[in-house]
Amino acid sequence: MGIIGSFEGWVPTPQDLYYNGVNVGGLQINLFAQENTRLLMKGDYSTWNHRAIVFPNTIDVRSYSKLIFEGQFLRYWKNDPDNGIPPSWISLCRYKTYNSDEEIAKVKWDGGYGASIGNFQLDISQLTTFEANKYYISIGYIAKGTYITRIRLE
Repeated sequence: MGIIGSFEGWVPTPQDLYYNGVNVGGLQINLFAQENTRLLMKGDYSTWNHRAIVFPNTIDVRSYSKLIFEGQFLRYWKNDPDNGIPPSWISLCRYKTYNSDEEIAKVKWDGGYGASIGNFQLDISQLTTFEANKYYISIGYIAKGTYITRIRLE
């Protein structure tokens, strides 16, 4: 029939917020460049309390207990307790007022520069919704080369 396609064998599910280049959840992406099939960290990031990914739409999460990230997450600073550099971390936060945010869940890891973790999950079992523009993902001490291929609820 002369039809040529490029189906890659993946289709986002209703639980997916981001999947292989498709921003199903309409997330506001900061600090990451949107590539063909992933979100790639633009550069090393070592500052606190930045809204790396914002949830601009209200999402009902009553049926879920985990927010799962898939990809590769690289440590920026070496683990050096003498100079007070903490572990790398990614957390789910809720904006309350200026300079008063609440941390809901957090994943952190140590190791030398470039130490990585793959998939990780944040516990959201205590939540019923991500209110529009009130919930965001904050990151600290993450290196260039970090990328995300999927963000989903479970």
